[in-house]
Parts: sequence; C-alpha cells; structure tokens
Amino acid sequence: MARPSGLTKRQNSSNWYFRMRCPAHLLQQSPREAFWKSLDTGDYKLALTRVESARAEALRAFQPRPFGIVSSTARLRRQDDARLPLLRAEEAASLAIAFFHDQMLELDAQVPVSWRDNVERDAAYQELEHREAVLKSPNSDEGEEHPALGAETLLLQRKGMRAPMTEHPSRLLREYLRRALVQLVAIEKARFYGDFSVPITDPLFVSSRIAPSGGTVALREAGPVISVREAAERFLCERIAGLDNAKTRDRYTREVAHIVSFFGGEAPLSDIRRQQCVEFRDAFALLSPNFAKRREEGENLHHLLERRKDGDPVLSWATHEKYLSALTRFIGWAAQEDYLEKNYAEGLKPLGVKPDGSMAKLPFELSELRRLFLRPIYTGCQNDESGFAKPGPHIIRRSRYWAPLIALFSGLRAGEILQLTPDHFRLSPTRNPFIVLTPDMKLKNDNAQREIPVHPVLIDVGLLQWVDRMRVRAPNAGLFPEVPKDIYDAESPNFSKRFSSDLKHLELGDRRSKLTFHSLRHTFKQALDLADVPEQPKDELCGWSRGKKTGRRYGSGLSADVLRNYLTRVTYDLDLTHLQAHASTIEEHLPGQSV
Repeated sequence: MARPSGLTKRQNSSNWYFRMRCPAHLLQQSPREAFWKSLDTGDYKLALTRVESARAEALRAFQPRPFGIVSSTARLRRQDDARLPLLRAEEAASLAIAFFHDQMLELDAQVPVSWRDNVERDAAYQELEHREAVLKSPNSDEGEEHPALGAETLLLQRKGMRAPMTEHPSRLLREYLRRALVQLVAIEKARFYGDFSVPITDPLFVSSRIAPSGGTVALREAGPVISVREAAERFLCERIAGLDNAKTRDRYTREVAHIVSFFGGEAPLSDIRRQQCVEFRDAFALLSPNFAKRREEGENLHHLLERRKDGDPVLSWATHEKYLSALTRFIGWAAQEDYLEKNYAEGLKPLGVKPDGSMAKLPFELSELRRLFLRPIYTGCQNDESGFAKPGPHIIRRSRYWAPLIALFSGLRAGEILQLTPDHFRLSPTRNPFIVLTPDMKLKNDNAQREIPVHPVLIDVGLLQWVDRMRVRAPNAGLFPEVPKDIYDAESPNFSKRFSSDLKHLELGDRRSKLTFHSLRHTFKQALDLADVPEQPKDELCGWSRGKKTGRRYGSGLSADVLRNYLTRVTYDLDLTHLQAHASTIEEHLPGQSV
C-alpha cells in the first residue's frame, strides 16, 4: 500500500507528520501557504489512522478568515494599468461596506473547528489577538504584511480598479477596511468561545443591511448611523473636489480636523444637537491664536482648554467667525444628507460685538511713517538681512527697501509687488510710466488686473532707474528674487511676517498689533479719501473695480493716463530727500546675497 500523500517525517524527529501545501484555488485568500501537524506517534500504522483527520483540519486552516482576507501582498500584484478606472474617495465607504457584508456572510458560514486540545485552541485564539493588535496599532497599514493593505489590493483586483497607495482615496479605503477587519475580528473572538450575541458596533457598518445571522435588517428610521470622522471625511471630499487652489484645500482640511477633534472622531454624528454646537462656539472663543499649530503637534483641543489661564490671548472675532462658518457648513451638509434632522449650527455668531471692519488694520500715522523711512535700511545699514536695522555704510535696494515705498505710493498689495518683473513697468502712448498687473500673475481676483501710474515720488527716488538696471541684468526675472516662497509658491506670507517683525524696531505702543504691511495700503486709501478722489478711480487704483471695461492690452476700466491725474493727488508730509540721493546709486550686493 502506497504511503498517503502528506505523510512525512521531519529530520531528527521520530514522529510522523502531516504536511500539505495550500490548494491553488485558495492560495490568494488563505492565511497560510502550508500546513504542518505532528501526528504524535512514531508508529506508521497508527499514523495512517490520523492522516485523514489532519487533512480535514488542514483544509479548514486554508479557508480564508474574515479578518485576514490575505495575509501577505507578496502573492498579490497591485494593479497600475492606466486603462483601469481610478478609485475615487467617495467610493471608498461603499466598497468597504460591501467587503464587510461579504466577510460577515463567510464568517456566518464557517463550520466550528474541533480542536485537538486546549493548547491548540489557545494558540489559535492568540493568533486572533495578534491580528487585532496589528489592526489597532497606529499607522501600521504601511507594512507589506498588513491585512488592510492585503484586503485593499485584492478588493481593487476584484473590482478592476486602481489606486495609488500614497493618495487620499487609497488611504481612505485602507482605513475603512482596517475598521471592517477590527469589527470582524472582535466578532470572531466572541464566537470563538460560543458567544454569538456580540453586535456590530462600528458606526460605518451598523447602518448596512447586515445582521450577525447573515440575514438583513432595515435601516434605522432616524437615518443612517455615521461617526463624526466618517461624516467629516465624506464632507471634505465633496468640499475640496475640483478645487485647484492648494492653500484653500489645506484650509478646509484643517477646519474639518478641528471639528473632528472637538466632537470626537468615533462619536456618532447623531449626538450633535444645538447644545453641542453652542459648546463648540464657546470653546473656540477661548482658544489662543496659535492653537492650530499646537494641535498639529498632537495637542487635543479639550486639553488646550483645560490648560488655559485667565488673561491668555484669544482668537479674533473674524477668526472665530471663520470656524463657526465651517461648523455651519458641515452641519448643514449633514442635514442635507439626512444624517441630522436640521442644521443645528445655523445662526451661530461669535460672542461680543463685531469690530468695525475698517479698524481691523490701521493706517500708519504720519509720525510712524517718518520713523519708518528713517530706519537704517533707508539711511545706511550693515546689510538688508540680519543687519537691516543696524547702522552701516550700505544702501541696498531690494524688497525691504522698495516694497514699502511702492505700497505707500501705489496701494499695491504685497503679493502684487513681489511678483513684479521689469516687463510690468511700461510707458503709455503719452510717455507716462505705469505698472500693469497681468492675467498671468497670481492675483486676488479679476479686478486686480489693472494699470497703476508710477507716482512722481517713486520716480524721484529712482525706482524706474533701478528697474531699468534690473531689466538689463535679467529682463524676464522677478525684481525681488531674494524673497522666499512658501509651500503654496507665494512670496507675500513670508515677506509680510518679516515686515511685521521689522516693526518691532519702531515704537508703536498699543497700535503695534493693528499695523502690518497691509496698513500701507490702508494709508494709501486714506490719502485718496483726503484728496477727494471719486469712487470709480479710487476703486480702479485699489483693484476694487466692478466695471469690466477694457483698457489697452491688460487691465480693466480706466487707463493709467486717466488715473495719473488722481494718483498725483496722493501726498504725505514726508521728507524723503535722503532717498532721492540714492536715485543713481549702483547697489552693493554683499557676500551671500543674490542679485
């Protein structure tokens, strides 16, 4: 009689063993590739009587477990065929719910395992506990052996879809699958010892039409149950869909993250009512201006509030309103999706009185302007970097020198000034110099495309001569390349922060917090008002025009030749003769400074 397949001996062992490789049709989904079992006897005839029992046990062991749809992605190839449709973030939840449904059916259909002894049974239970620990460990889904990653890979194969691992839809699906596997392993652990009463507790799967028995249940009449985090993720996907502006996308993402942090990600969304929204308003009224940075470092919002001291600074009225508006949009969306009965945050406003918008940032007073233009950067400094406020022999005319002057005598925003190139300085048909803001620039809105005459004071202090020299050196380069860009490819945030820091060298007293680089634009607007400039040319100069009349090649509304008559009315009682002396200066660029 031939030896039965699988019956073998191991080296240096007198016992017989049963060995079986996983059948090919189960290989992709099985938690193991091979099965070894000691038959606990060295007697060949006795071992023969135990082979078939071991074979049946092996086949059970090869069956896919719900929590381990695949144990390794090594046997799976992640699809990257460009012809396959890309997974969209809004599809992740439905795929995960369908996966959970299928796995619950398989779990219900499993035949109870007959364990040989308590040792074998306890070892199997420890495997379940190990899987649960892996699934619950933070940031663990990046490993090649992680069940959620394996589940995602197989699921995408079955659906004929692709999803780059590092992009949001893939990460979202993986997180949903991880939650599904955590729920499944919790149910299997209970059933391991005969407890079939453990319910589905994850809000994402409670509302699906699945019962632990494998049957169906009706959706709750009050609407689907969903966690705050799950709702926030769906809301955010819709909110940022189609947005090209990375800065806006990041702002929406941060606002939603604050909402989740306050209410708790795993809390049911249905727990939010008007009272909870009022508590959100009251809590945010006490948060410090830098709370977002501290939260990014892992600090919980509630912990921040607990550590708050009397007298600590709080958010401005406008910033507080911004977060309340974000909450109102989120709760309103939830009501539209039937997750909540109505928008419980509607009508919430910050506590206190809204400040006068015109007083949010103050214009500079004449005495402050005089001190501003008598700093060493304008009279002679060590350099225009760390030594800009220290008296020295150098006049270095770059952004720190020119930007405040251009803003004061033209009203341009920081972002507009820092994007200027020599080509933005032109002559009108009547030979009047002007600055043109063109559609290819990153501007606040379409109205910002305009022509601004060059003020006579700027001509007197040598701006056009300086631009002509820069035109010869690098005609297509920006005028202020030394200003670093932020992560959104914009210069103004870093420059504005630097200018605000520069102001500490002036004695501004209580007005310090209300004065920024943008205050120069307010000062320009105030000068227009004092000169009785009519509204239309005032709006044109400031880029607020509502009319869309076409000028020459660029801009809208009134041309620079027409606006020049109004711009020259802008005057300040400032003595800038020391700047006029610099008009013909050939700049010194110190070692380490770019030209």
